[in-house]
Amino acid sequence: GESWRYRIHIANDAATYWYHPHPHYRTGMQVHKGMAGILLVEDETDDALRAGLGLTFGVTELPLVIQDKQVGPTNQFEYEFGEDDWIGNRMLVNYVVQPKLAAERRCYRFRMLNASNARPFRLAWLADGSPLPFHLIGADTGSFARALTVREVYLAPGQRLDVLIDFSGLPVRTRVMLTSLPFDPMENDGAPFMDPSMEHPGAVPLGDPLDIMAVDLDGPAADRLRPPRRAGSEPRFRDRKPDRGFRLHIENRRWLINGRNHHDDQDLPRFDVPRGAREVWEFRNDTVSMPHPMHTHGFRFRVLARSGSPKQVRRHALDRRGRTPHDFGWLDTVLVWPGETVRVGIDFSQPYRGDQTYMLHCHNLEHEDQGLMLNFRVRDAESV
Repeated sequence: GESWRYRIHIANDAATYWYHPHPHYRTGMQVHKGMAGILLVEDETDDALRAGLGLTFGVTELPLVIQDKQVGPTNQFEYEFGEDDWIGNRMLVNYVVQPKLAAERRCYRFRMLNASNARPFRLAWLADGSPLPFHLIGADTGSFARALTVREVYLAPGQRLDVLIDFSGLPVRTRVMLTSLPFDPMENDGAPFMDPSMEHPGAVPLGDPLDIMAVDLDGPAADRLRPPRRAGSEPRFRDRKPDRGFRLHIENRRWLINGRNHHDDQDLPRFDVPRGAREVWEFRNDTVSMPHPMHTHGFRFRVLARSGSPKQVRRHALDRRGRTPHDFGWLDTVLVWPGETVRVGIDFSQPYRGDQTYMLHCHNLEHEDQGLMLNFRVRDAESV
């Protein structure tokens, strides 16, 4: 029955953010039952983009909070503790089941968040079964320096995308379907096979194709879109030997980082970082494992390289360092597949003096609740 009021200085770059509670052992349950929301940070770059493309928020610029929910026979969200991933039998966008958007034949902007507990998506926009090109202009925590044109992209739990798509070249009465294409979910954690219909009645198994939202087009066609050049900053991180390495693995049905589970550490910081340091971190996921969307609190990063990626990820690589389209944005969550190694560069500059404790964890919320996370501490250089 009590309340608390916060005053927050927003220093973040313009991007699509979100918030949710973080209680031990209860994060997955509370997010699944609805305690999560989107938070848009905007600046003059957004104003210029809207003006240049003639976008109207809520009409031609829309946030899409994408989640799967397990709904029971009494039409209530259902959740059970102890699952490796909690998936659902209903797809919701902005808490609407089977959403349909009546749209004009013009450019739209979609601010997309995967707020699912555990389900990653391989997103594509299909018209008559064929994927349409769309433009990535931003990711988790900032804008791209230039738009990237793609036809599909992975979006893991906790990740966000800022997307432009042009419907002007499609005929009247075309239905475009936002879909998750099939992929191998790589649930290689060594657990005995369990039919998902027994754990989550009616749920589409992870990796199976899944329709998310229908867009029905009508009206006259507008001018074709010219993707804008964005004003995002290009970081100057050099790929090098990592300062810290994190092995993600499972032993005796417990998720571990470098052999430790968060619940073993009683919230104590595992290591210290000097304030203002620029470090390279390396995430190495065991082959006997599952995909882990690794998330940092308080700091964003850039992906420097991927190696050991599965074939379904390698086919998306845009450079010799194995980086996929989503990797070219400022991120706070990176998906690390089984057998894969990902290096990221992080700048630990911050205005706060004294000891500040942050968290690193998997954004599969059931993995997080089971202890696939750790605390680290950022300290003034003279204190380290």
